Amino acid sequence: MMQTLQRALATFGCGLVVLLFLSFISNSEAAPARRCNPSVGKQRALEYIQSNRRLAELAGIEFQANMNSDELASHAETDGEILTDVDIASMDDDAAELAALEESEEFDPALDIDAFREDWLAYMDEIEEQEDITSCGIAKRDLMKAIVGWLGTRYRFGGTSKRGIDCSAFTQSVFNQAAQITLPRTARWQHTVGMTIQEQEDLRYGDLIFFNTRRRVYVSHVGIYLGNNLFAHSSSRYGVTVSSLESPYYKSRFIGGRRLTVDDVASLSPLWDESGDQDQLMPSDTLSAH
Repeated sequence: MMQTLQRALATFGCGLVVLLFLSFISNSEAAPARRCNPSVGKQRALEYIQSNRRLAELAGIEFQANMNSDELASHAETDGEILTDVDIASMDDDAAELAALEESEEFDPALDIDAFREDWLAYMDEIEEQEDITSCGIAKRDLMKAIVGWLGTRYRFGGTSKRGIDCSAFTQSVFNQAAQITLPRTARWQHTVGMTIQEQEDLRYGDLIFFNTRRRVYVSHVGIYLGNNLFAHSSSRYGVTVSSLESPYYKSRFIGGRRLTVDDVASLSPLWDESGDQDQLMPSDTLSAH
């Protein structure tokens, strides 16, 4: 009886060791998601914004010249994403579901809105020279307000809420909040919208900017350009934050930018009814990963 009990305990002990080992392996593989540090990301973002007079003004916070300039320069040197192809592939079947969504007709925003386009063109003629409006008519302050509201949110692949959000859901949410513009759900499809901006020096505030951060996917990361080589994005390392294009990581992986045009705004905005009144924008359906 005693020997049987000892053998049972020994078997149980071996099983427990195996379970602990498997748990360690699993936790190690999931580590990139847990290494995300949104509190540091928010702190760095606010420092970048405060150190830039124009951005501080748009965000409604106090400007502080040369604020922690050495520390920010050091941060830019080590900034970058932490998710790899292996990490992405191991995250449920989000990627497979997303691939099916991308091939569906939901991503074709072609709409019959000639009346809206004509009204928008007339409006753009009136505000073309205003510094507080982007070239497609979005209020810069509204864009910054939406960005600041997301700072410090944890990165989550496939996430679309304050509990966690990925890069393309972040850009989609910001433009939705700031101007009721519904961008496509993924970075790949957002890269098909707007006018191509190839050179970094030609970027303007509010442009979408894209990166190749994964070997298997050419367009795999997106952010919003803020000027002075700064951009807002949802980083797998720091959550929603502000980073510098001078960072070796982002500089070497920069693909280019896209600038929304009047036609883009028209096709991505809510339909106008026959009376010319704009329908209210309904929250977009929750989709899988970027």
